[in-house]
Amino acid sequence: MKKFSKILSVLLIFAIAVTAAAGCSFRSTGSGGGNGSGMTAERQTVVFNTEEEGERTLYSNYAQAYEAVKRTSVAIIMSTAEGTSAGSGVIVDVQYESGANNKDVYIVTCHHVVESGGDITLYLPDENCRYDNEDYIFEGYIGGDITGENAVSLIGGDKTSDIAVIKLDLSKPALSGTRLSADNIVKAQVPTEEGYSLSVAEEVFAIGNPTGELPGSFSAGYISYLDRVVSVADIGDMHLVQIDVTSNHGNSGGGLYNLYGELVGITNAGNDDYQQINFAIPFESVSAEENNGFVRIAEELLSTYTGANYGFVEGHRESFGFTVLESNGSVGVAAITAGSQAESAGLKVGDIITGIAQNGGTKISVSSVADVSGVIERLVFGDTVTIYGERQKSSFPWGGSSYEDFSVTLTARQYRFCDTGK
Repeated sequence: MKKFSKILSVLLIFAIAVTAAAGCSFRSTGSGGGNGSGMTAERQTVVFNTEEEGERTLYSNYAQAYEAVKRTSVAIIMSTAEGTSAGSGVIVDVQYESGANNKDVYIVTCHHVVESGGDITLYLPDENCRYDNEDYIFEGYIGGDITGENAVSLIGGDKTSDIAVIKLDLSKPALSGTRLSADNIVKAQVPTEEGYSLSVAEEVFAIGNPTGELPGSFSAGYISYLDRVVSVADIGDMHLVQIDVTSNHGNSGGGLYNLYGELVGITNAGNDDYQQINFAIPFESVSAEENNGFVRIAEELLSTYTGANYGFVEGHRESFGFTVLESNGSVGVAAITAGSQAESAGLKVGDIITGIAQNGGTKISVSSVADVSGVIERLVFGDTVTIYGERQKSSFPWGGSSYEDFSVTLTARQYRFCDTGK
């Protein structure tokens, strides 16, 4: 593993700070419920092929199940000018294009693993389940125009559900310069038995890349709770499966498997303050509110990918990126997300919001958070919202301040990982 360790010697795991929602944050988030955890969690840093009915094998122990699926797990390294981050992924499909050289491998991971964009290096396990074989290491780039020139590229990603799909083009050479045969790829299976669903106390195991330097690592445990509403840092409320399987930064995007060797979850979050409290995105919805199972999300990302724009999930609106708080009858901007539409439009922390209007219509006076959220929550894609307010202009040496009026206009947009403009 000499080469792999060297690459990770400058590892910088991102997004490990716990965040809690306060006031009203204008992002797409799930709704809380009676089964909520009352805690926050940290993000850990297609066509699904299935077995034919009757071919499922219930393995008698973890060792047998792990042996069957160990080569479905991949390690992911993202590199930007700011640093390097690590995560995991799962091979879910290999597709051959008849009459062509194209052999596309599809890999599911977490959106937050790849959301930084930049250079991506993909490490597949070889026949000996080693990750330092350059015949199994591929490079690419995520972000900007979709060119098709890279071995590794993005199909699409959805921040709300924290799922992304990346593609490996086997017609492109590996790091060694050779081309890998699709026969050397092992893909995961998802459950197909009608009526099967996860259950509390069911035995499961995870394979991932903890610390970013230990790809292919196994850990086992149980399903602790089926539908836990957890506030995940920089994402918001998510309906997740709670597991007591050991999971660390670098495990994000890795697979959670049952004793049939089937992929039943994607590991994505945990809590550093407590032991064995971790979470995974289930293969199918565990909530009656919205089907955010990773199978449906990945299939929608694949179906909306055009080769000019990345795939997206219909109805998941981009966050405007600002938070407001109410105090003494006034509503003020409490936080602005870096790089957000709100920041680009010129909204600033400390701004006092006095009015709001939809699609250039009549301005409504604002005196509470509900006045703002009531308008924003009604927006559909393409709608605009204009925010009117007062901004501190200067402070006088003898006390008091002068203010100036301002307005900013924001547009409700479909959330996409990266809109290439085409």
